[in-house]
Amino acid sequence: MSIFAIHIQDNQLDDSLEGMPFLLTGEVVGLPVQQQYATSFLFKVDRAVQPLGLVTLPNMLKLNWYGRSTKIRAGEQWQLLVKLKKPHGTSNPHGFDYEKWLFQQHISATGYVKKSTENKRLNVASVTNISAWRESFRRHLNDLLSNSHYLPIIKALVIGDKSDINSAQWDVFRKTGTSHLIAISGLHIGLAFGLVRWLLLGIGRLSHWALPIAVILSVLVACLYAGLAGFAIPTQRALIMLSVVMGGVYWQRHMTPFHAVSVALFFVLLIDPISTFSPGF
Repeated sequence: MSIFAIHIQDNQLDDSLEGMPFLLTGEVVGLPVQQQYATSFLFKVDRAVQPLGLVTLPNMLKLNWYGRSTKIRAGEQWQLLVKLKKPHGTSNPHGFDYEKWLFQQHISATGYVKKSTENKRLNVASVTNISAWRESFRRHLNDLLSNSHYLPIIKALVIGDKSDINSAQWDVFRKTGTSHLIAISGLHIGLAFGLVRWLLLGIGRLSHWALPIAVILSVLVACLYAGLAGFAIPTQRALIMLSVVMGGVYWQRHMTPFHAVSVALFFVLLIDPISTFSPGF
């Protein structure tokens, strides 16, 4: 984990480069969030167009693009003129640790897009891009449930997009102790898996192939749901645990709970050691 953390730290923006304009190319990652005065999004950097001699590039940026005239979509390739600063948060021991959250998300710098004629879309999203699928699903939900008061909650439960939940709704969740139900995690992945597995076992209960087919297809459905949620850290943990346990069922291996948790923990740390900083770890 230390080596992984050092790699992320070394990839952060150098002090001498703060406030300088950079012309970068890269990909829009995740779901852009349209706010009142700006669009906020993650940008995975491919290369620097200007300055050409820039050797150390921040890998992942959190950017704001002020104004509502430009429509930026998930998975698209863009060339953007940006100004950046190092990840920074307030030192309030009782508040949200924004800097730690940026570090956990592997975000190397924050900044904004400058107004420029050099800002341009290079390519549309690939048909295999998961972020583009999620945004397409979000547009479909917006059209289908445009008049529903519960649209923000449905989007949170279906695709993990909590950006439109207002303060009054969050207040209800906090007072009722149900805030954790809005974040797609083990409960949601388990429900999707369990429902599909139950249906498949019911349909094929007379066949000796029912159990292995139900295990495989149910795990695939759980993977699909985790993908719709953007493979957030809680969904990764749930999916890994589910795959480990169902792997034992499929190959008919006896596992104690301690063994299952240990193997799942190994794969969680192998994929993303920094996930230990997340609250639910």
